[in-house]
Amino acid sequence: MRSTRLFSIISLAFIISLLLISSCTKLNQEDLRSQCCNECREAWSTSPAAIAPSAVNCVHFTTAKKVSTECEDYFKANKVKVTECDNN
Repeated sequence: MRSTRLFSIISLAFIISLLLISSCTKLNQEDLRSQCCNECREAWSTSPAAIAPSAVNCVHFTTAKKVSTECEDYFKANKVKVTECDNN
């Protein structure tokens, strides 16, 4: 009886920790997207290319103002175009 109760408590604690980790991860992803989209828009604003922003992925900038390494990794994993950042 005591071991069953202990197992239930441990299981509940495990489930709660998973939920907390999941919500923190989602929040961090949203913060990262917002930060990276700001960098993308800034890089696009200095880009001399005459290509529509709807055709350019945020990871593809050769301008003096590039996105950070962290955002470059984010954009490689999440193909986001400049115009999609405007919908942030």
